[in-house]
Amino acid sequence: MMSSAYDLIRRVDAGSDLGPVLAQILREQLARQQAGNGVLHLPLVGAEAVLAADTQYHVTPELFLQVSGVERFRCGTQELAARAGECTLLPRFTPHAERGARAADGREFHFLVVCPNEQELVFILCGAAGDGAIQPMASLSCPEPGLAPCVLHLCDALTERRELQVAAGEPLTADVGARLLLSGLLLLLLQFVEGRQRHQQMEASPVLPDKVGRTRRLVAVHLADPRLSLGMIAGILKCSPAYLSHLFFTETGRHLTEHINRRRVEMAEQLIRRGGLNLKEIAWACGFRNAAYFSRVFRRVNGQSPRLYRHSHLADAAG
Repeated sequence: MMSSAYDLIRRVDAGSDLGPVLAQILREQLARQQAGNGVLHLPLVGAEAVLAADTQYHVTPELFLQVSGVERFRCGTQELAARAGECTLLPRFTPHAERGARAADGREFHFLVVCPNEQELVFILCGAAGDGAIQPMASLSCPEPGLAPCVLHLCDALTERRELQVAAGEPLTADVGARLLLSGLLLLLLQFVEGRQRHQQMEASPVLPDKVGRTRRLVAVHLADPRLSLGMIAGILKCSPAYLSHLFFTETGRHLTEHINRRRVEMAEQLIRRGGLNLKEIAWACGFRNAAYFSRVFRRVNGQSPRLYRHSHLADAAG
């Protein structure tokens, strides 16, 4: 008998192969959608949503698949609760805060979030601390420049259908098209994960990356998370912060905090060149929660302030 997603998650550690867990979560979610009893939460926020100290802000959508417990979201003035088996899609540029709680039956809190961008698919498995703070458990980053944009477009299409439903004054649950889009999205992700598993089984046993390699991947996956730190990564890798700090510096010649800041500044440079966001939004999207600190770090890495960098880029583009 196949183990449930919840049972598989409880066996996960930092070195686990996430493929079987991801596949089972997606199978269970897809089965609910195809049976007609799936639930999709899709909040739309407007000008009332502000970038508060406890909010996260991403330039790409996020798809949350709740496995157990209850996840409570605050998006602007809206609040919603996602329970086991339910999906939540947060559209691009949605400031949000999250808290987790055990289920009434005492089951631990777990969810999977899928974060697509133009070049890769990122899967993050999370739990929660005793106070409800969300804690990443394990993650998988898959470079997929062909598939990732398709996932992005499906998420955006769901958001557009939700906007049409709001304009028509109809509930999202009444939209058959939205349910079909979500089922298609889940099936696409499931086929990708299963195909990746089959490919791995045909190869020799893969060599797990060392702690420094895994640290680099974790930084890339969690770059926009303001909680990203030496302590957070050490907790995921099940080692002491002092040991990880020494190991990373010995192998790279750079402190981990410096590496994180450099990667965040690189991300900020890309968003500035792309245009469409103000500097506060860019700082938030890159994991900075203090505009003055963002400016100091940017200047230290780039050699000029983010404002001057934007003006220079605009002048070059115009010239």
